[in-house]
Amino acid sequence: MIDGLNDPAHNSERTVWIDGVPQEVSTVSFEENLAGVVFHDGAQLHFQAEAARERRDNLLLVRSTYRQPFGTFTGALPGGIHLREAYGVMEWHEAVW
Repeated sequence: MIDGLNDPAHNSERTVWIDGVPQEVSTVSFEENLAGVVFHDGAQLHFQAEAARERRDNLLLVRSTYRQPFGTFTGALPGGIHLREAYGVMEWHEAVW
């Protein structure tokens, strides 16, 4: 899922795969600390990070700060699908060029 960049109303990266079938979801918002996701319909996922990959680069004309925690999602997806334990990643990336 994505919020803000390359985020058109349709055919975006806001997709969840359920039983091998991609399903696009409505707009989402992420908690600042990446601890959760709130869907437009009110469904919420909570995220517990277990490890993270991070990188910071400052190359004069290009700056990049990146954080990608891996962990466990719990909560509900749009349509009433409940997750008890699902593994995945979150990502925060700020780039200036």
